[in-house]
Amino acid sequence: MPYSSLFNELGLRHSEIFPLVQLRKAGEPSGLKPSDLAARLGVTAGNVTQIITGLEARGLVLRDRDPADGRAVLLRLTASGQAAMESAEASWDAAFSGLLGELGAEDCARLTSLLERASDYFKRLHGADHPCRVGEGPRPPPREV
Repeated sequence: MPYSSLFNELGLRHSEIFPLVQLRKAGEPSGLKPSDLAARLGVTAGNVTQIITGLEARGLVLRDRDPADGRAVLLRLTASGQAAMESAEASWDAAFSGLLGELGAEDCARLTSLLERASDYFKRLHGADHPCRVGEGPRPPPREV
């Protein structure tokens, strides 16, 4: 099943996909504070709250108290959220494996080079803080979604 079809089957909007990906990256049992998720996504805390409320209603995300600070909330994927992300990642991997097989080694190297050039262009155009950058660094200011 294609990656986007899986998310459509789950009834997810595009704005809900990236928070799920970030929570998957955070892993268990740590989770993420809503403010940390907002920073990773480059959006406001209010945007994260709205998105997480919808994901929680679908049973994909859970809000828990932070054991280190009882006043703070941690966001985690539920078992259903984990399963959905594993299926999505398997679909994504299969799609890219097919693409790489279709392109062959020479075209894959050319594609990689072109994507690196495009990333460099956006870094020059928008500065080092642009989301196209590779690696860690300062995040752009939050934006409304």
